[in-house]
Formats: sequence, C-alpha cells, structure tokens
Amino acid sequence: MRGPSEDGAIPVGWRRVRLGDVAGFQQGGTPAKANAEYWNGEVPFVTGADLGQRRIRRDSARSFLTEGGLNSGSTVICNAGDLLLATRTRVGLVGIASEMLGASQDITLVEPKDDADCGFLYRALDSQAEELQRKSRGTTIQGVTREDVDSLPILLPPLPEQRAIAAVLDSIDEAIEGAEAVIAATEGLRDALLHHLLTRGVPGWHTEWREVPGLGTIPADWEVVRLGDVATVQTGRAVKKGSPVEGTHEIPYLSVANVKDGYLDLTVVKAMRVSAGEIERFGLQHGDVLFTEGGDADKLGRGTVWRTEIPVCLHQNHIFAVRPNSGVLTSEFLSFFAGSGLGKRYFLGAAKQTTNLASVNSTQLKDMTLPLPDIREQKAIVSALGQVNAAIVVAREEREGLRLLKESTADALLTGRVRVVPSMQR
Repeated sequence: MRGPSEDGAIPVGWRRVRLGDVAGFQQGGTPAKANAEYWNGEVPFVTGADLGQRRIRRDSARSFLTEGGLNSGSTVICNAGDLLLATRTRVGLVGIASEMLGASQDITLVEPKDDADCGFLYRALDSQAEELQRKSRGTTIQGVTREDVDSLPILLPPLPEQRAIAAVLDSIDEAIEGAEAVIAATEGLRDALLHHLLTRGVPGWHTEWREVPGLGTIPADWEVVRLGDVATVQTGRAVKKGSPVEGTHEIPYLSVANVKDGYLDLTVVKAMRVSAGEIERFGLQHGDVLFTEGGDADKLGRGTVWRTEIPVCLHQNHIFAVRPNSGVLTSEFLSFFAGSGLGKRYFLGAAKQTTNLASVNSTQLKDMTLPLPDIREQKAIVSALGQVNAAIVVAREEREGLRLLKESTADALLTGRVRVVPSMQR
C-alpha cells in the first residue's frame, strides 16, 4: 500500500465521473401475475426487498418465474455476475447476481462499460447508498429517477486498481461470512443441546421420564410450575411523548430496540424524566429476566438477563422484567427456557394476534408453564449452555470487529486516501 492522496485532491491517475459515464442501465419489471404460465417455476425473481447482501442467491428470492415468465419481455434478465441496484422501495441496496434471475421494477441492472469493474462499482454504489436515499421521493412508494442514478458521482481509479480494491474488500466480506457461518452453526448446537437438556435433563442424572401436556417429555422428578408462582412479573412505564415533564430525574430506560434474543444492544439508550417513586417502581434489578411484549413475531417474548449494565435503569411498558424467587428459579435457566422452542411455542400460542403483529400481556406471561429442576441441576444446565453461549459472544465480537474494519477500509480505499497496487489483485 502507498500513502493517502492530498486532502481534497483527486488521487493521481483517478477520474471523477458520473455513473452514467461508466455504466449502462436496464430497468426491471414484473410479468403479469394473472398469467399462471409465468410463475412458480425455477428461476428466482427478486425485488428491492430481496437485496441487502453481496451475493443475490436463489434463497434471496421469495418468488420464482418459469422460463416463459423470464423471457416474456416484462422483466430484465440478469446473469451471474450482474450488478443490481434498488431504485424503488429499499433505495440504494445493491447486490451481485449469483445465477440467472429476473428482477422487478424496483431494480435497475447496472452494466459496467470497458473501463469499469463490476466488483468495484458494487463497492462504490454501496458507499453511495445514503446519497441515493436522500434523493428518493414519492408518497406510497419511494424511488429515484434515472437521472439521479446516471448523475451519481464516482471516483474511478484505473481498472487494475479497481479490481485490487474490490479484491481487498471481498476478502473482508468473506471473513465476515465465515464468522456468520460459525455463529449460525454454534447457535444450532446450542439450540439442540438446550432441547436435549430441557427434555432429558443432565446426562446420567435421570432414569425415568414423564409426558407433560405442552412440554412433552421431561425427567419424572422435575416439578412443573406456573411462572407467576415462582417469580414476580414487573410491568414497565409508558413513554409519554409530548406530555409535560412530570419528574425531576432523567433516567435511562430500555425499549424493545435494546432487548434482543439472548443479548442486549445498548448502542442507543434513551432516557425519560420520572419521579423518585417511579425509579423504585420501574427500576431494573440485577438478575431480572427481560421479555418483550411483542410486535413482529420474531420479537415476541425474546429476552435476556439484566446484569446491571447501566447502574440505574428503567424499562418501558413494552418490556416485562421478571424477577425469579431466590433459591427456586435461576434467572439464567428461565431465560434459556423462554428462548427454547418450548418457550417460543408458548408465546406464539398465548399471544393476541393481529395482522403481522403479536403480543402477550402480564397475565399470559405469569401463566407460562415451565419445567423446574432443582437448583443444582438448573445451574448445571446453565453452565453447559453458558459455555456454548460464550463461544457465540466471541464470534459476534469478531464479526463486529470485521464490520468496523470493512467500513474504515472501504472509506480509505474508495477515496484514494490509501492506495493498493494491482499486484495485490487475486
């Protein structure tokens, strides 16, 4: 690598161009839905909502065309290696086709000319996503015009350097994909182990089992209890937007955005003004198990254990804080059970369902039935699962580190502040 270019200057050998100077465009389209001969075939058909990852594969698509639908003239035919840009709905998302597919009118096929590399343009467009989004307009459907796309400014290095830049960023992406594969495999291992421990107990500790409605097979000497009988369920404080300031203390609070499935995301934590009494009423305590009230199905009942990550913190009314009775139920065992297939099945079955949304109330949460080993076995189960979870945490941290590396490296390479020589090309 060589040093960065002078501040504000175009790097030596580079050009400032419009995207339309170095690429042509074809707009996608949708074959007639009423024509059954066009649909339910083997050819992937993608929309703007299907982009969002570098490689657009078969499993990215939610609809499929027949050969007749692909060749109907109503869509654009994209071949493996083609560059796709969302210019409607999810404006700015880009991807590269991994196989032949059709694309809807949400997507523009970008065809690089001889002096532009597809992989480099993918990176350049990805870095310009926010710029395109700012230009999008429309009421029901947001989109950008062909002129918006055509006039998008690009800093263009010589072709060999374009390929070298793409290769560097591809290598980081491959490392991220590897980390994601490790996470997925380890999560699968944890889920299988969790199911076994919740239905058979710790290996070698039991010789008899029994069937329990709603739970299936569990060790014969385990109790079956109602959550409300072994824990306290605390509801949260409503966030009163636009109301007068009611309290004298500004205190952080957790919202649904902070509570994930098995972990917390505290990147952005909001605060509310409350009274001293409300701090005591809605304050979180170390060991509380947090549950989301609902929303999309994947948010229903998800949660984790609060470990006083913030010294004084409240929770809003869409988050429940469950406080297990000491010596009877451990926080970690409850959290693992709730995140298991058995726990999620209960939440989905008990929830009030509306269009695309589901929610549970505190009464339904208290009525959740769970198996209850003695404390010693609960701790043994938690210890076994904790080791697997620790590996997942390490892999997630590695992935996040790689994402930050990719962001800083892309910024340096695409602006020419750091140069790569073509010999680095793979």
